[in-house]
Amino acid sequence: MSPWRLAAHRFARNRGAVLGAAVVALLVALALVGPLFTADPLAQPDPVRLQDRPPSAAHWLGTDPYSRDVLSRTVHAARVSLGIGVGAALLAVTLGAGVGLAAGLAGKRTDQLLMRGVDVALALPR
Repeated sequence: MSPWRLAAHRFARNRGAVLGAAVVALLVALALVGPLFTADPLAQPDPVRLQDRPPSAAHWLGTDPYSRDVLSRTVHAARVSLGIGVGAALLAVTLGAGVGLAAGLAGKRTDQLLMRGVDVALALPR
């Protein structure tokens, strides 16, 4: 069995991992196509008529105290959240690769200095 097939098999048996992947996939799908099907979250609705309404056919997650549709706001905010998450991951990979490259190519003194910095960071409590 190939390493990829073994990893896929182990992943499929882990219910928590499958559930987490499904939630992330749903969030990404909602962020990409959701704005096509939801109202503008910044639109100014009737402030009295829709204030704090429970879920209904028109507003699946209800409305907030300012009469805004909660589903629309959630879907539009998902795009921002995903963008920030992807940006942070790319920044971390870029900085980590740069530090690793510097440690590997610069020589023993630079490697030792960078490793002491990593040791200090790992010694700090979370």
